[in-house]
Amino acid sequence: MVEEKDPEKHEQTEEKDDELVVPEVPKIPEVPGVTSSEKVEKKEVIPEAITPQKEEAEEEQIEKDKSEEEIESESTEEEAVDRKETEKRGKLEEIEEEPLSLESEGLSEAEMAASEGELPLDSDLVEPEEEEPAPPPPPPEPEELNLQIETRAELQGTAKIAPNDAERMLVKKGDIIVAEDPITGAFCAMKAHIDPELETGTVIMDEEVFAASGIGSDEALVRLFEEEGISLDKVTLAVSPLTGEDVFPVIMDLRKSRSALKDYLEQYLVFKGLTLRWSEKNVAIKIESTDPKLSIGDVAYFDFTKKRVLTIKPDGVVQFNAVLLIDISKSMTGRDMDVKNVRPALEGIRSAFEHEKLEEFLENFKEGTMVSRKVAAAFAGLLYLSEKVGRGFGETVSIITFADEAQILEVKGKPYINTASGSKGVMNKLAGLIIENVVNKAGVATNMGAAIEKAAEVRGKFPRSKRGNPTMIVMLTDGFDTSNQVKAMVEEKFAGETDIVLYTVGLGPFVKEEELQQISEICGGEAFQPEDLEELLAWYGQRARDLSIQLSER
Repeated sequence: MVEEKDPEKHEQTEEKDDELVVPEVPKIPEVPGVTSSEKVEKKEVIPEAITPQKEEAEEEQIEKDKSEEEIESESTEEEAVDRKETEKRGKLEEIEEEPLSLESEGLSEAEMAASEGELPLDSDLVEPEEEEPAPPPPPPEPEELNLQIETRAELQGTAKIAPNDAERMLVKKGDIIVAEDPITGAFCAMKAHIDPELETGTVIMDEEVFAASGIGSDEALVRLFEEEGISLDKVTLAVSPLTGEDVFPVIMDLRKSRSALKDYLEQYLVFKGLTLRWSEKNVAIKIESTDPKLSIGDVAYFDFTKKRVLTIKPDGVVQFNAVLLIDISKSMTGRDMDVKNVRPALEGIRSAFEHEKLEEFLENFKEGTMVSRKVAAAFAGLLYLSEKVGRGFGETVSIITFADEAQILEVKGKPYINTASGSKGVMNKLAGLIIENVVNKAGVATNMGAAIEKAAEVRGKFPRSKRGNPTMIVMLTDGFDTSNQVKAMVEEKFAGETDIVLYTVGLGPFVKEEELQQISEICGGEAFQPEDLEELLAWYGQRARDLSIQLSER
């Protein structure tokens, strides 16, 4: 049964619904100075009435919108990640197509690393630190080996070692090896030669070198010599015959065999105390002194590709004649020789001579004063004679003065004297002649050529018993040769004479050093320039005792 609606009630309800509350719209305030025509027209907005149903619907809509926004936010984050992944893959595809360049592509080093597979795609692009390269392994250290020693002749300064030993010592052919006695410290050095047939643990040494080393055992510690060898500028060799007693023929033979001597020496390394036995020349050669000086453990070598000074002297005492040439030209009166440390020379001269003029002459030599070159030359001549007397061999000495011409100082009609101790009267007479002729006479020129000619003459007048002895000639001057013949005269009279040695001594600032050096080298001597009287006397004293021959090699 359908219930019928009451029309009156229905109308009342509709009227109730139509009764809405309309809020009052505020009036726009008047703006001063603005006319009615300029007023902004404003559309009246009547807000819609809010019912409970609408309010509930709006809340539902708000909740729905929030839910959709959260879903959309999550979707947006996922899309951003996907987009980032896509961009990365796009960059990698571009990198595969074109070479990467940090500057052109704007990529970091970390992104470069990722493109080359060094970093995973999903890792943070952090630039890696550069790693330092690993240091190379240290080189192997050479070993020192205790080897059994064998010796053999004619190895020319070399030693043979086995390949295995050479490998352990890091030795190559031609390297320097040294052998040392661990008990005594005796030492020697040789150039290595690797012998593939030699048994490991054995070294074969040159017997001359081994004998010179002083190693007293048949075993030694052998090692590579890692330091630089020392090149020798000057060497003095003391020589003696292997058989016989006469040393000077051996010296003369070496002088004539200069090139062979050089080749022989260059085969050997030099160490302190080395002595060689050259059987072909019947000579024992001892390294007496070197420049630079060598200490125990040093290794040196000869190098004659450059100018070197090689001096040969007898190993022991040898008798020799002497001729002293003294310049008495006017320039020799220059007083520039400083007197110092002459007491030993004064005592030697006083003990050798007795002459009325001697003490007066010796009064010139007071410490701290200056004497003339002529007085210094006379003093040096007297000292030389006194040293010869002291040796006691009765050697022959001649004195020649020169200026404009040369003059032999004769005693009792002879152009020489015998320096034996029994000839003291003759010695005193010669001392007086030196003082008188050197100190008190003078010439103008410096005729060195005439002096050399007189020296050759007087040498031929020596006693027959002394002619077999070598002769030392010493020329003292303060100038240069005014004859312009001295070099030619030396070559004419003495070149090729192996028993002649010529020394030159230059005093003062005007001496022509090159000229003196040239004529000295022709006859195996040397040119000497003393700084003062002390050096001059020391040199003359040494020359009176030792005869040496200087060989210069280029």
